[in-house]
Amino acid sequence: MTRRSFDLGVVEDQFHDQIIKYTDDEPFTFETCTAFVKSMSGRGRQLSHQFDDFSITETLKVLDLIDNKREAHPGTALCVLFEIKVACEALISKKKRTAISTAQQPQDPISIPSSPPVLPTQIRSTRTTQLLEEAAIHEARRDQILTAGDFQRQLMQKYQCNDRNCTNYNNFCFPNPMDNTQHYNILATQHELWANRIASGGATIENPPDELKQYWTKKQGSINRDSRQPVKKNNAQIMEQFMEMQTKILMEQMEAMQEKQERRDEEKERCHLLREQRDLLTQIPHQMAYLLPQRSTTSLSLLSFKTDKTPARFEAIPTTPTPRPRSSSSIDSNEDEYDTLAKFFTWKINSIKNQDRKKKWEDAQSTIFANDWSIRELRQMEDDKTPAYQRAIKAGISDGLARGFKRELRQYRQFVRRVHDEHAAAMALGALGGGNSTI
Repeated sequence: MTRRSFDLGVVEDQFHDQIIKYTDDEPFTFETCTAFVKSMSGRGRQLSHQFDDFSITETLKVLDLIDNKREAHPGTALCVLFEIKVACEALISKKKRTAISTAQQPQDPISIPSSPPVLPTQIRSTRTTQLLEEAAIHEARRDQILTAGDFQRQLMQKYQCNDRNCTNYNNFCFPNPMDNTQHYNILATQHELWANRIASGGATIENPPDELKQYWTKKQGSINRDSRQPVKKNNAQIMEQFMEMQTKILMEQMEAMQEKQERRDEEKERCHLLREQRDLLTQIPHQMAYLLPQRSTTSLSLLSFKTDKTPARFEAIPTTPTPRPRSSSSIDSNEDEYDTLAKFFTWKINSIKNQDRKKKWEDAQSTIFANDWSIRELRQMEDDKTPAYQRAIKAGISDGLARGFKRELRQYRQFVRRVHDEHAAAMALGALGGGNSTI
């Protein structure tokens, strides 16, 4: 709790939470309420303030007490203690019952000791003693670190290699006492381990720890020109790894191409079935017109007849098939994606007059067909965080071109729809004005 958030109301709530465990919801009255302000270090005398309630006014008075103590001892931690005395019938009855039950217990003359028992002396634990203990621990730790650091400095001065024939010259080596030509490289962690062992009495500056000696001789080995260079691989191993990598890449590409071909075949089959169903639905109204019964020629109907001398033959007025709902995800669902992309690039390249820009679009077309990218991947290139955009940039397609594929595909879709609508309108006009019959 800080000075800004200090409030006696919080103290009152905490006191109620604690006292309710002993009163069992019995009423009680406050006798005295006192606040004591003292420093954690024990400097100066403690200040006290007695209050009757936990209002804002009393809170401000306690804060004034804290400010006075802070001015007298700046930079010292302060603590505020509250002493609250209450009167409650439930607490008094509990004390009486405890005293009566203790007096009624039978006294065993055999168990009475001849002398009073020796009670263990307990040291009162305060915040000051805890701080002193922690300071002593930190001081001992600091002295240990300083001692180990001094030993590490001595080791670095003693074992810096001055042998110009050694490949670890001007670094840190431990020469073999039996053979001065063998040097063992001393790493930073080994320096620290050695210094800590010296500080604890497990080694000396002249004699390193036994486990460090065993590690140097059995695992690390002496330092020489061969040990300072990385391990070289022969040409056979390099070629074998290269062939394995190439084989793995080819297998992944073949699997990807096979999956795309299977999806393409499934899409073609689905489009073929949809086309057959649509043709069948458009032929049913014409077939039904020949099965209708003959009607009077004087009544108005949707049927028409010829005016020549030949017997009248009923014909149905050609009707325009209901257009399919337009899809917002594809340009033409009855066409293969490869053919759609080919038509798209032909439309775009033919509309460009600048030769340099046309060359960029032709290169992009070759790259897209070589990698067998789909229309969905081209649309995803608008976002530079997608894998499709990253692959396009690595393949050599410029940033502006990759981001503009989605916009160009949208314009091409609008162009295709406009052409389809114009063609359907022309077919409808031709069907209405092309015959020689009247209604």
